[in-house]
Amino acid sequence: MAGFKFSAIGAGDVLNWEYSLGQINIDDFQERVLKGLGFHRIRGTPKSLRSALSWYGFTDVFIEEESPGAHFAEFQIGLNEVPNGFGVDAIVSVAELAAPLRSQLRRIYNSLYDVRRFVLECVPHARYSENACGATTF
Repeated sequence: MAGFKFSAIGAGDVLNWEYSLGQINIDDFQERVLKGLGFHRIRGTPKSLRSALSWYGFTDVFIEEESPGAHFAEFQIGLNEVPNGFGVDAIVSVAELAAPLRSQLRRIYNSLYDVRRFVLECVPHARYSENACGATTF
């Protein structure tokens, strides 16, 4: 059974399916299996996301997690370069594979374009004693 994983008798398709290796961008089959097994041991951590992004050439990334609050399960990826259309698709698919189940990739930004989430206006409601931001005032 030990030699089965590295034989060329149709085992590649079985192992790609079994270990979800289809999104790993490594041409050598043995190296893909070894890196894929190591990846699945650390899956769901920021290290796994950095490792998966390095397969597509994104080595200098900044993973920014949201602070505790309403959007605690969201994260953002900062890049130094501007990715092309294929790069954005690769980042999104790898983030879905490597991120924890409760987390969602909310935004990809770079050093040239970085616009953060903001609140347009917080106006107090006189009738309900609640402002537009959702915070109740007493």
